[in-house]
Amino acid sequence: MRCTRTLVLAALVCAATSPSFAAWQDVGSVNFSAGDNHDSAVANVHGDIIALTSRNGDVYCRSVDASFRDGTTAPIYQGKLSQGQTVNVDLEQMRDVQQLNFDCHPMDRAHARVDVAANAFPDFVGRSG
Repeated sequence: MRCTRTLVLAALVCAATSPSFAAWQDVGSVNFSAGDNHDSAVANVHGDIIALTSRNGDVYCRSVDASFRDGTTAPIYQGKLSQGQTVNVDLEQMRDVQQLNFDCHPMDRAHARVDVAANAFPDFVGRSG
């Protein structure tokens, strides 16, 4: 009996801490220079978090906007991305992100790159949208 309770408890703990089969998906990279501050990344992900990581220097973003499958667009980030640090942007709900549009520039170098990833979930059968 004690073994059964332990197994049931273990199963409940695993289910409660499971990230619902989410996996980080590499979306791509966008590059910026002093003269080229705009770039886009096609995302095509169903997820709830976008991760932005600056490479080759600090980057300041006037805006990062997401375009969603339902046709809406929303600003998701504004501010400094420090080199080597990842900023996780919470979308506050599951969204179908189609594209990310960046208005950013390197702060202390001629060129910088921002790597983009998404906490993506599988495309659920029967999901509307």
